[in-house]
Amino acid sequence: MKRSASDDDVCRNEVAAAHTYYGMSDLKENDVLFVADSGATSHTTYSYRGTINKRENDVECLGATGEGIKTSLVDLPGQFIEEDGQLGLETLLTDVHVNETYNFNLLSLTRLIMNGWEISGRKDCIIATKGDMMIKFDIVIKTASGGALFACRFCRTEGDIAAANADDRKKISVQKAHEMFGHLSEDITRNTARALGMELTRGALKTCISCAEAKAKQKNVPKKTYTPKCTIPGP
Repeated sequence: MKRSASDDDVCRNEVAAAHTYYGMSDLKENDVLFVADSGATSHTTYSYRGTINKRENDVECLGATGEGIKTSLVDLPGQFIEEDGQLGLETLLTDVHVNETYNFNLLSLTRLIMNGWEISGRKDCIIATKGDMMIKFDIVIKTASGGALFACRFCRTEGDIAAANADDRKKISVQKAHEMFGHLSEDITRNTARALGMELTRGALKTCISCAEAKAKQKNVPKKTYTPKCTIPGP
């Protein structure tokens, strides 16, 4: 797959977001994040950004409540970026289902297996391998129920810079750019936006809840308590 200088700029931007904390809200707001899903039979996304070869799809997909959802089929070129910022597999995801009502982007482990990939995992990562190719789902996103989702970053190498440099582009807030670039510091966010030719509206970066949660420390629990012990036996 032929790469352009603009594509390399996009991936360098994603590399800069290494070791970034991601929460559940980022799955809808950051379209480079794809969740590993063993139940999905197809790769899906809620964003047309970077997609090519759009075509109609006659088959409806099942929604979360079992309802039929109409989707379009697209191909999505890009490159996987590992959690530590290392560039991974560069590939073309084919026959990706798109519907803007989806909450997450999903990479189907079932489809990977059917195409000859082997799946293994540990508590901090799910790994898909096929020959010398590898995809790491090494971003662990904790859920409210105590479980976790395993995700990866897939840098969309078509359309990122085009969207940023379009003649009719609109200004975006530094808050939006901060989220788009993977929760970088305000200075790096502004420098990255400037390098990409993006215009930011006036105003300082407000407190980011996701960043605050990532930096928060758990309150120490005292080893000793001073509450009187119960002397009356209970049921």
